[in-house]
Amino acid sequence: MDNYVKIRVVENDMAENLWATKLSGNLAKINNIPFLSKSVNFKDIVRYCPDHKTMLEVVERSGFKTTGIAYAGEQKEYQALRKALEPKGIEVEGMVPGICTAAYPETMSQETLKDIVESAGAMLTDKHTMKLGIQHAGNTQGCSCCGKKVKDGKPNENI
Repeated sequence: MDNYVKIRVVENDMAENLWATKLSGNLAKINNIPFLSKSVNFKDIVRYCPDHKTMLEVVERSGFKTTGIAYAGEQKEYQALRKALEPKGIEVEGMVPGICTAAYPETMSQETLKDIVESAGAMLTDKHTMKLGIQHAGNTQGCSCCGKKVKDGKPNENI
């Protein structure tokens, strides 16, 4: 674990901790697919504060973008989704049952991404829906910021 560092990414009112591989000095390569962060992507090289383990800046872009994916099911369905997407250049990382983050090549159009994800039996989702799913996974409370209700990680007004 000496080669890894957990880097905190702070944006607006949110913070996220991402694992990264140490490079030279205070540079590291992001290993996780960010969930909340908009400024950093999977495999980006970042400069971080070694004392506070906080990201200072992105120094080299990896060529990936990040999105969310909603799918029906649990671990078995997640593994099937992952198996279907990885040959297409799309990496996924599970969050809670029914929601995962995905890193896809920035050269891939949104329409192509949508078609690939839907052909795998899932759907693209936005960051707010993903945040709701994490905050309320497995319960039916409304979101504190907008009142939307969530069930199994997906918006559901019929609760």
